[in-house]
Amino acid sequence: MSHILEEFLVVADFARDRIIVPKTPGEYNNLIQFIEKNKKRPELGTLLLKEVQDKCVPHYTQLGGPLPNLSQHLKLKQRIVTGYAAVGNDVPIYLKDLQNLGVDISRLIKKHGPSAECFYILSSPTEHYPPIWFPNACNFNPSRILSRETLNNYGIVIVSGIDFSLAQRILSASKNTKVFNPGSEVLFLENSLLISEILNNTTILSANQDEFTKIISLLEVDPCSPKDLFKVFSSLDYIIITKACQGASIFQRDSEGYSLDLSKFSARTPRNKIVDTIGAGDAFLATAVDSISRHNTLQDILVNATLAAQESLKHRGAYVPKLWEINPTLYGAVSRTE
Repeated sequence: MSHILEEFLVVADFARDRIIVPKTPGEYNNLIQFIEKNKKRPELGTLLLKEVQDKCVPHYTQLGGPLPNLSQHLKLKQRIVTGYAAVGNDVPIYLKDLQNLGVDISRLIKKHGPSAECFYILSSPTEHYPPIWFPNACNFNPSRILSRETLNNYGIVIVSGIDFSLAQRILSASKNTKVFNPGSEVLFLENSLLISEILNNTTILSANQDEFTKIISLLEVDPCSPKDLFKVFSSLDYIIITKACQGASIFQRDSEGYSLDLSKFSARTPRNKIVDTIGAGDAFLATAVDSISRHNTLQDILVNATLAAQESLKHRGAYVPKLWEINPTLYGAVSRTE
């Protein structure tokens, strides 16, 4: 696996998160009815924001998308991180946030028009209406990707939740450690050949239980467990399956797997301390990949990743500037087996 000081390239979407927090169940239901009534209109995002403002529903706008979410947790581990995504011409303050974090933004593709937005309407800290994604000008599917030579300058490439054809092209062009996190869009994918080509070029696969089940159903072969995937795809070294409030499991080629039961996890965040679940998955993924690259044990990989996800639950949204100042002990000492 990768040397501890090798650079990370994070290939993922960049967005503004709109986090809407209705004060009452009735206010929440009214917003959902408004969305259902207007969901086919292309200007839904603008209409929804105006509705929220007119009705004085509490809402917050902040940096979001998996690119900054993953990058901040890698930077907490003092990793060298470059971002590769598309951004609009309306986000200078957010680009400044990334620069302040120490992320190399020279590879970002700048497009005319507004950046992508993602709306979250919370019904409770742990439940929300399915996120509403507006790619706008920043639909990240450039006709040309980074050259093979450039991609191979990075020890670890993380591809998370982007167009699958683009994911396949990037993963196949890179020769080093390659991480694939499909995201919920895989639930609507019907191309079994494409997912097979992606997994043929993946070192670490990370997916939630529903996404993993969908991947299994898409494959032309008939694997019935994570271990079977290692027999089919020779490049795979690790498979991580997250299970929301139940915990997570990790499998490694030629070794036994390990599962973490979140109900028995002593550092689990109390329900009254949870602000929202936005970004917890990205915190988990970034920290898991960091731990794998440091050759931690399977148990430590899941413990480290779960600690990061649990900390994320305590903060609004995914992006938390200077998170290491909030909990320096956690982020300074979780890699116990380096």
